Amino acid sequence: MSTIPEIRTLPVPDGLEGERVDAAISRMFGFSRTKAAELAAAGKVTVDGSVVGKSERVSGGAWLEVEMPQAPAPVRIVAEPVEGMEIVHDDDDVVVIVKPVGVAAHPRPAGPARR
Repeated sequence: MSTIPEIRTLPVPDGLEGERVDAAISRMFGFSRTKAAELAAAGKVTVDGSVVGKSERVSGGAWLEVEMPQAPAPVRIVAEPVEGMEIVHDDDDVVVIVKPVGVAAHPRPAGPARR
């Protein structure tokens, strides 16, 4: 993985004239406004060569330069043995299991359990 940051530079479309920097970044790069604001707060956004804050306004045709954030690490799914779980049948097309109540039989990102 490269340690050189990826920097993208685009002209601000006329349709975004007067928008806040965080809103313009969000619309131009597909980030959430929160992520766009974090980039600006970290000094990773310039307009026409000057570092700008999240609430400054952009002008149509100005050059917006953003240091792109690093891609998140890929999610790694690790199987865990579960007491009381039993594989009844397993072939190329179907897996049949008996599992305890409350145990998910499929992977999902860590976080609070859904009900």
